[in-house]
Amino acid sequence: MWISRVLCLLALPALALAQDGTVTVGNATWGGLIIRFQAKVEPEGTGQARLSGGVAPTSDGTHRTISDPAHKRKLGYDLRAELLGDGQTLRITLGPLTKASQLEPGWTWIAPPSFPVVPMMRAGNTAAIDLLVNPATGQKVVEYLSVERADLDPTRVAKNPPRDFSMDDVELLLDRPRVWINGNLLPSSANSGGAIRAHALWLFLPGEGIFVISLWPEQGFAKAGMLQGSVMTFRNSSSEYRVECASPIAPGSGVYNVYLHHEAGARHGRTSEFMIGGADKGVWLIRKD
Repeated sequence: MWISRVLCLLALPALALAQDGTVTVGNATWGGLIIRFQAKVEPEGTGQARLSGGVAPTSDGTHRTISDPAHKRKLGYDLRAELLGDGQTLRITLGPLTKASQLEPGWTWIAPPSFPVVPMMRAGNTAAIDLLVNPATGQKVVEYLSVERADLDPTRVAKNPPRDFSMDDVELLLDRPRVWINGNLLPSSANSGGAIRAHALWLFLPGEGIFVISLWPEQGFAKAGMLQGSVMTFRNSSSEYRVECASPIAPGSGVYNVYLHHEAGARHGRTSEFMIGGADKGVWLIRKD
């Protein structure tokens, strides 16, 4: 039987943490700092060692969710961060998840009963947080929170053997996105101040539904548009959508196909608020009835 236990273990250099399966969140008030999330099972058992996860940025942080397919459970929390006066340090606080997504049949939510005080963190620091522990086996679900600079930071180089590049290494960035629908600016996106970096992205557009975006043809996605630099355009039914960001969305200077999965309705129960989010894979962002 699993019980909830939350413990902040330490702060260590970010170079010790590989970046496979991570998502990041930024905020206009964080002075160019970003927070990277990675959830793992330690020690590894017979199930999945690296857990999938997603984020949905808020005005001062993000909603964070983690999926554990081996036990059919989800857990999550809210993170808030404040830039201190030195312009180099974030004060991070964790709390209960306030917006839970819809669960697949047979899955359950697990809410940690308490949260640690995270140490003040500067670029290059990582905190390891125990979210769940199985007292019978000692196996834990551990979340790694890393603070980094938004630009390329040499301390992020992982001490791992070289390997071939793969699609899993491609991260997309939504940096202060604004959205036009049929040539008209979506008012709720006009002052978007957040940013997110992930392998797959989603946007909730009030009155339009949820748009899950991927750059490769995953199951349940259809080719719908193109992306170049900081601009992405796509079509859904009879409508045209244009997303403009403050930074390039994808690495490189090419023109890329955009693959889309659309769902009608609201996200996290909200109907009028423009929202963005992301996860390791697009298929993990598709609702399952």
